[in-house]
Amino acid sequence: MVDEPQILLAVLCDDVRHEINGKVSLMGIFDTFNVAAYTAPLPPFHIFAKVGVAREGTHSVTLRIRSEEGDFNTELAGQMLTQGRDELTGNYVSNIDLALNGMTIPRPGRYQVCFVIDGQELAACGFIARTAAPPKLQ
Repeated sequence: MVDEPQILLAVLCDDVRHEINGKVSLMGIFDTFNVAAYTAPLPPFHIFAKVGVAREGTHSVTLRIRSEEGDFNTELAGQMLTQGRDELTGNYVSNIDLALNGMTIPRPGRYQVCFVIDGQELAACGFIARTAAPPKLQ
């Protein structure tokens, strides 16, 4: 068991399915957006993370997405509840599934996804935004 919060898994994907038996299925894992127009929102997507903490209960969580250059930063704050110790890690584990819809980014580049859990920032994953090449007419 570790006293500090940990990101055990973090990915961007098209959809997350929560099954009756407790399994989670991640559909369409990716790390690149091909953007036709930066004035239009990105397609809907999910950020899924499995997080481990040392203590059971409610924990503050903030999602941060920012550009590598520092000119774009967005945050979404909330809470997570952990119950029951995970046998594998010895920590209390919570799955975070955030569905994002309508997010715009200013330009191509690298973007970092972080979680701030109980005041501690943890790098989670990232993505690249590329300008989509216009279709070629033949």
